[in-house]
Amino acid sequence: YTYDDCPPMTPVFTFKGSYYEKIRWEFGDGGVSELLNPKQVYLFPGNYQTRLIVTSPGGCQATATKTIVIDGPTGSLSADKTTGCDQATITFRISNAKDLSEVIWDFDESTLVNTKLTETYTYTRAGTYKPQVFLKNPKGCIVPYSLGDSVRVIGIDPGFKSVDSALCDKGQARFTDTTRSNDRIKTWQWDLGNGSTSTLQNPVTTYNGPGLYKVKLRVTTEEGCVDEVERDAYIRVVKTPEMQIDGNPSVCQEGRIVFASRETTVPKDTSVLRYLWDFGNGQISNLSNPSAQTYAASGNYTVRLRTTNSTGCTHTAVKNLVVHPLPAIGGSDLE
Repeated sequence: YTYDDCPPMTPVFTFKGSYYEKIRWEFGDGGVSELLNPKQVYLFPGNYQTRLIVTSPGGCQATATKTIVIDGPTGSLSADKTTGCDQATITFRISNAKDLSEVIWDFDESTLVNTKLTETYTYTRAGTYKPQVFLKNPKGCIVPYSLGDSVRVIGIDPGFKSVDSALCDKGQARFTDTTRSNDRIKTWQWDLGNGSTSTLQNPVTTYNGPGLYKVKLRVTTEEGCVDEVERDAYIRVVKTPEMQIDGNPSVCQEGRIVFASRETTVPKDTSVLRYLWDFGNGQISNLSNPSAQTYAASGNYTVRLRTTNSTGCTHTAVKNLVVHPLPAIGGSDLE
């Protein structure tokens, strides 16, 4: 039988014999059936050798064959590679093309129509794609042919974070790799900005002095795709503010005394400072140079000034104060 129409075709097979116990149809495309009158769907053009095998109650067999010819364009699709890194460029080819007048390329990201047997396409996004072509013949018959494998485009979004991005004076910073990819990350290459490098996924390093440190991470996947991220001044090590308390070391009972803050930080930080004074007499202040204080009782007092910069680095200055008692004046007679 010859069918001029396009696939898919669904011919009906009819058994017209007798004296049988079982029958078996073989459709020439790998499909089989034991129904009396089966249907079979042929998806592609070609010559299909069909066979009917009939077995009688006595075990005898008879065989009949027919060739089915289905019209339409034919060909096979291949690619020079099926895995690539982000922005992968892949060349597709149609081989053994017959009865062809037009090609519809479906890259599973966009389509293109022409008459070429070779086409190159660049995938703009990471992901898994199932490209195919639709071959069209002069009669208008269109037949799809897919690539045997999926196309895998690997993307990398490199990244990292640290809960220790701001440090006081010096300290350890712990880094966590936050890279995302549709391929397994194989290697990590860190430049931690302090002269140290690491190949660990989540390294730890020490910064020994104030400064701004640039951190860079370069990752490589199992398929060899590479990407990197670099962050300027990611680690900020700030000098803790250093303060002194200026003021007399002693005062008379119920006298007024003025205290003032004096910063001695080297190098001086440009951060805004917050102040908290505790004068030991039950009074506090958040001014850098607070108002004068009085002490109702004599004795030894400790004055404290706690200074905090915008990074959270804190310093406490201490000054000891002696409050002298007032002299006792007894009664006197004047003549």
